[in-house]
Amino acid sequence: MKKLTFMIDDWGHKELQEYLNSLKGMISVEIKNEKKLEINLKYDETLITPDIIKMEILFFLELQTRPSILAFDKHSKNKTSDTSIIIDDLCCEYCLKNVIEELFQMDGIECVTSNYVEGEFEEKVILNIKYNSHLINHEKIKQIELKLNL
Repeated sequence: MKKLTFMIDDWGHKELQEYLNSLKGMISVEIKNEKKLEINLKYDETLITPDIIKMEILFFLELQTRPSILAFDKHSKNKTSDTSIIIDDLCCEYCLKNVIEELFQMDGIECVTSNYVEGEFEEKVILNIKYNSHLINHEKIKQIELKLNL
């Protein structure tokens, strides 16, 4: 059994929990719906993948055409290293969410949070990243940071 958490910029939908629970491989779903959607999942990794879970959530919420993930945690059981990436000149919230979704797709990136607070967008954004150092080395992290600051 694996765990996965998403923080999504959406109010959610009352039927989302029921829908996710109906997916083959889903063990449990807990959704906190305050200002943002916090979705905590437990799933059988032999039956469903994190990528499929993400796609199912975004399709159900009709968010597949715009980035909307504010943070994620894959709850890795492997030892992770921590780093922070500073993005000096991020133009908008949309770009931040796009970066976070791209990081979700990268093998070895286990958790991403940021200093983003709704309504208080700062041009200088700090991404807090936990990564598996067996899959991603410090040099790769530096390459990601350089790419984000071009």
